[in-house]
Amino acid sequence: MNDHILSLLKDPKSKGVLYVAPSLFKKWIDSKRFPNKIGFGAKQASCQLAPHPDNKEELLLSEDVWTKLGIPFSQPVHTLHWNDTFTLSPLIGVFTAGFQSSLTKPLGFRTTYFAELLSKAPSIGVYAFVFGAHHIRWETKTIEGLFYQNGQWTQCSVPFPSAIYDRIPSRKIASLPKQQEAKNYLSHSYMIPWYNESFFDKGSLYQHLMNISSTRAFLPESIQNPTKQEIERMLEQYTHVYCKPANGSLGSGIQQIIKSVEDAYYYCRFYENGQNRLRRYTNLRRLLTNQFPNKFEHFIVQQGIHLFQFEGKPVDFRVHTNKNEKGRWLVTALAAKVAGNGSVTTHVKAGGEVKSIAEVFPLLPGGMLTIDMLKSTALHLSEVIESLFNGFIGEIGFDFGIDKQGEIWLLEANSRPGRTIFHHPELSLENTETLRLPLLYGAYLTSKQGSAFRQPLPKRF
Repeated sequence: MNDHILSLLKDPKSKGVLYVAPSLFKKWIDSKRFPNKIGFGAKQASCQLAPHPDNKEELLLSEDVWTKLGIPFSQPVHTLHWNDTFTLSPLIGVFTAGFQSSLTKPLGFRTTYFAELLSKAPSIGVYAFVFGAHHIRWETKTIEGLFYQNGQWTQCSVPFPSAIYDRIPSRKIASLPKQQEAKNYLSHSYMIPWYNESFFDKGSLYQHLMNISSTRAFLPESIQNPTKQEIERMLEQYTHVYCKPANGSLGSGIQQIIKSVEDAYYYCRFYENGQNRLRRYTNLRRLLTNQFPNKFEHFIVQQGIHLFQFEGKPVDFRVHTNKNEKGRWLVTALAAKVAGNGSVTTHVKAGGEVKSIAEVFPLLPGGMLTIDMLKSTALHLSEVIESLFNGFIGEIGFDFGIDKQGEIWLLEANSRPGRTIFHHPELSLENTETLRLPLLYGAYLTSKQGSAFRQPLPKRF
């Protein structure tokens, strides 16, 4: 991307002209490389190029070309020049579902998140909008996108975008035919880069990481579709295990099985009807029959880790990584999540609490060395997972555990991480950065259009 942003304005007086900032026009003269087309999203148009009549460092586009390209409104833009096309600005579509009829809260309780995301677009010079499958107009190759501007939602018809950021909220919705059809047509037929396009399959990801020597040591033992005998053996070895839905998210459906060392009982900890529950059983068979009536198909049993504790409660660590405007991985957020009383997970809905690293640091085994290891491990895993993935990944949320000996364990990796940690007041800067970077990564993918970079990777999971 260029290193400066220019204002893009509409000119109602001229016809078929783009008036260019003097510094940009001089650059084209010096390089003897003038574009012959201008683009916005998937749309292109021919027009004259001329230096700005008032010598201003801005772009002034004739109204007729503006309308033809489907530009929704004036704002700062980050221009791109690739081969013979001058792209006025990356146009990023954010694909999701769950729309409401009201423009006051078009996405229900998720409206605030999308408003915060889109509000970052002008400052980095990109146009960004939210859309669903039902907003696509295939016959005109346009989308009735929702923009957030000056504190209000507006709907504008725009061309197909130059990159698409997938924020479908659940696996179930993502698997619906209309969502699959929209994704397949836009990403394959129209070759639009589509990033964070699917949820990770936990079982497949685990198997791939187990086959790589540099990542194997971070993985707790896990078995997909376990038998009673396998669970019994793991309880003998680890004293507790976690049973997780293979395609679960946000902690839903996780149960902890504990073999007590103090008595002859087995215990199951789980979350049900808004409450943390603990049940006692005289034997494992009875526990499994009652807690898992549908057996263990589509479940993963995972080794229990004796985690670092804060004020007597287990802690795990969320590390958020993002691709930046150069396509490089960065650690963008790091926070501790403390389990609630009697909770099987650290999720806030089950009574968990988010803490800044500064709050837990005095008790953290290894201190700053552990923090540095968490960051370097997250970056390494991001690069490895990306190499396995079929497509583009712009962000990953990792949940790590640290045991009492200071060893790091990977508990979860999510391609669409939750954002609860950013409600903590000390993570406001990280919140902003993790909203900006997905849009900047979309701009990076826009800059690579037409190159070999855009060819899909071999599918591994």
